[in-house]
Amino acid sequence: MANPIDLFLDVQKILDPLFTRLAISLIILLIGLVLGRLAYKVLTKILKEIELDKIIKKITGVKIGVNEFVSATVKYIIYFVFIIAALNRLGIQTLAFNIILGGIILLVLLTILLSIKDFVPNFIAGLFLQNKGFVKVGDKIRVNEVEGTIIEITHVESKIKTKNGDTLFVPNTFLTKNQVLKLKK
Repeated sequence: MANPIDLFLDVQKILDPLFTRLAISLIILLIGLVLGRLAYKVLTKILKEIELDKIIKKITGVKIGVNEFVSATVKYIIYFVFIIAALNRLGIQTLAFNIILGGIILLVLLTILLSIKDFVPNFIAGLFLQNKGFVKVGDKIRVNEVEGTIIEITHVESKIKTKNGDTLFVPNTFLTKNQVLKLKK
């Protein structure tokens, strides 16, 4: 029969390194949380001071919210790195987390690609419409079933006021891909 004191010492030998690794992992997580929030606040402040959103809006004519996106992305990357470091300290293999990270990166890239797939052609069509001047603000037009007066042409979309007084927002590619008939005023 085992001596209770020896049994206690054996359990202590097993638990001490476990608690130490757990404590170090928690400290790593806390440091990651603090650094992530700090990076988010500093980066948000820097991007607001250089007015990145205003610069992008001036160039593209579209309000995107880059400040928030970039700051939040950096924050979550820092969180993720510190979570992986804490799990490594606990001795948990990171293969599953590497697969999850790859999936997340793939999902983000897919989301970005899908979100800009319509933006880029409309932006190019907007530049074409504004530079070539085939249609301009004040022109009365008919495209397919849409008839009205152009009241604004931005880089991405055009506003058309119909006879009924409705305002239609049509993508610029709609005007470049379809036959546009200019009507007499």
